[in-house]
Amino acid sequence: MRIFYFLIIFFLFSSGYAQKLTERIDLLVLEHHASYPDVGLVVSASKAEEVVFEDAYGYSNREFQVKAQPQHKFRIGSITKQFTAVAIIKLMEEGKLSLNDPLQKYLPGFPSEIKLEHLLTHTSGLMDYGNKPDWFPKVSKQDLEPEALADYIQKDTLQFTPGSRFAYNNSGYHLLGLIIKKLSKKSYEEYLKNEIFEPLGMNDSFAHSSSEVVADMAEGYEDINGKAYAPEFIHPKQPFAAGNIVSTAADLRKWYSGLFSGKIIKPETLEKALTPYTLIDSTKTKYGLGWQVDNLQGLQMVNHGSYYPGYTAEAWYFPETEVLVTAFSNSMPLTNMVKKIGLIANSKPLEKKEFLQLSHKELLPLNATYQKDNDQWKFQVIENKIYYSRNNSSRYEIKPVKKDLFYSLDWDIFLEFKDAENGVYQTYVFHWNGTETEYSLVSEEKTSLH
Repeated sequence: MRIFYFLIIFFLFSSGYAQKLTERIDLLVLEHHASYPDVGLVVSASKAEEVVFEDAYGYSNREFQVKAQPQHKFRIGSITKQFTAVAIIKLMEEGKLSLNDPLQKYLPGFPSEIKLEHLLTHTSGLMDYGNKPDWFPKVSKQDLEPEALADYIQKDTLQFTPGSRFAYNNSGYHLLGLIIKKLSKKSYEEYLKNEIFEPLGMNDSFAHSSSEVVADMAEGYEDINGKAYAPEFIHPKQPFAAGNIVSTAADLRKWYSGLFSGKIIKPETLEKALTPYTLIDSTKTKYGLGWQVDNLQGLQMVNHGSYYPGYTAEAWYFPETEVLVTAFSNSMPLTNMVKKIGLIANSKPLEKKEFLQLSHKELLPLNATYQKDNDQWKFQVIENKIYYSRNNSSRYEIKPVKKDLFYSLDWDIFLEFKDAENGVYQTYVFHWNGTETEYSLVSEEKTSLH
């Protein structure tokens, strides 16, 4: 009898906890979605394969007011990289390659110093083709086969010695896709379908390199300051192995379940893939093979975010607790929201940040534009607040941690200003994933909006 009562109490407690968890996540999502009420958003949280939360918000198609549904498909952009990495690892397990192989063994003409592991870990020294001055808007719109884009990548000299620095790089993953194609004697799309998607029952996932209309696919938009626009066109062949997969929340659960149960690659190999890469100078990066690797309040976390014109996506997995949080949208910032959901699902407290109150006069020196290659950040002071927009996209507020250090509540990033001359900062520093990228001042505004 005691056991019976214990089971009843346990059931009631568990049910109450689950309901409270669902309500907390829903309120959090509603809070973030309130600034983007029409954006289509699908959020899912699971623990040990059991779904603890899943819901959809806004519209998958705004023109026809089609409401977003959990089963709708979204482009997952750079989350594709973990699939590409696992495909390379699978070929390694089959004895078809070594991660220490030089790239030129498979793609002649590239520098001999570059190894496959450098491509996987964003330490190759290659220039990211997306940062080349003529890529956007000229080359990005062209119907180029993957081999032609590889020739375009090959024209540049190394930016640094391979293995000496981490610099996020789509070019490396593009080349890995060509190696998969060469060694498997299948197209990249066919290989993923045969070796990953079909074995795991991921029936709504595929590598999408055409303009073919897809059933139940969310339409992509650019949300710029509350207004929806068609996203900038990038030819669908170009993202390739760096970012062309379409998927759903349910399929990503199947992906993580199958991957971590040893159905695709060996557990010991996966563990190696989720280990931060060590640079030549013994510095550890925050990236493994296809995943960002970090720690959140004492829990190991492997994750990846993405931006594809018209879409954003996040997938965060906590191996110790088997918690998976995914979010897809068309499109709104997701990073900070997903981070908070991860904390709630792991019964961790939400982080509280303290911010300064700076006056309009104190913020005014930050009213400027900074640029590196074709990547431009514009900072604008409006009354007693400061906002940024990147490459003329949406405007996001940032909060002062220090007089010259700011935090984005939307994207969970830090932005720093330095090298002040005559009251104007000459350099802006973007802090992300343990890296620092410097941008130079190109113009300053003497006035601001009140």
